[in-house]
Amino acid sequence: MDVQATPKPDLPHGYQPLFTVNGIPCWPTEPFFDQLVEGDAIRQCVNGNLESWWSDWKPVASKTLQRGEDFDLVVLGTSLGTLPYLCKELIAGDATLAWKNMCDNLQAIRTQGFQLWANRDMASFGWARPRGIFCGYVEPFDTWSDMSPLLPLEGWLPADNVRQSAYFCNAYHDPLVEAPFSDSTYPARERECVVQNALSFLNENVSLIWPQSTDQGTFDFNSLVSLTGAEGETRFREQFFRVNIDPSELYVLCLPGTTKYRLAPGDSRFSNLYLAGDWTLSDLNVGCIEATVISARLASRAISGKPEFIYGSFGSGIA
Repeated sequence: MDVQATPKPDLPHGYQPLFTVNGIPCWPTEPFFDQLVEGDAIRQCVNGNLESWWSDWKPVASKTLQRGEDFDLVVLGTSLGTLPYLCKELIAGDATLAWKNMCDNLQAIRTQGFQLWANRDMASFGWARPRGIFCGYVEPFDTWSDMSPLLPLEGWLPADNVRQSAYFCNAYHDPLVEAPFSDSTYPARERECVVQNALSFLNENVSLIWPQSTDQGTFDFNSLVSLTGAEGETRFREQFFRVNIDPSELYVLCLPGTTKYRLAPGDSRFSNLYLAGDWTLSDLNVGCIEATVISARLASRAISGKPEFIYGSFGSGIA
């Protein structure tokens, strides 16, 4: 495995990956570069995102772990999209072809999303119903959810006047030709596609959800929260946009006839390897956090016999 960076030796407790918001430990959107020896150099990269498969930052070292010395067993909890890259030897070494059949038949797709923080609540946007969530709307963002109850858990100040938080997401129909991992500019180009998708959606389609959110036929961008004092459409650029293109981020589909190709958490076909993720076989073969948790608990039970009861696993005998 690669070693991407080195914690500074003078850190009293080693690298500390979390920060706190209102007493809640949270993961940052990027590493704390001030804790890394290579932090300044990583910042100078075209794409210094250490989680990106298109990062132009190169590993500083590598390690090989030996069974019986460094570990006894492995829980593979990575995404389905990474298996063809990370598990080539397993796929080639499985005489039953179970791994190859799983990778060939299960599918994972790219997704996109954006989040708005507004200085007007849903009622002032014209949403007269109770808070809710729906999907099956229009492309390119067919799913919307009001996430305003999370606002008290975020770090806003009263002067910020944040009244609403809204999430929009959907599958991502990529207009660009996929670039090799050596092209470090590719993720930024993909993110800009999502920004433009979101801009078109707000100007052309969001008025059916929020009939009072438009001003002379276009979205009222001054209704968005700005921490810089910007006006108009510039406020839109301060919101959150996400495109999930990395193999580790892809969304696993549940296509007809594919359940039989899933491997169970306790039946990887290798003696000391256990699986966890919403792509494994469980009683809930759906791409969601609930399926992931059930899968992880099934892996735990296969290893240790615990937990004896797993909520959502209905006695099918899957391990």
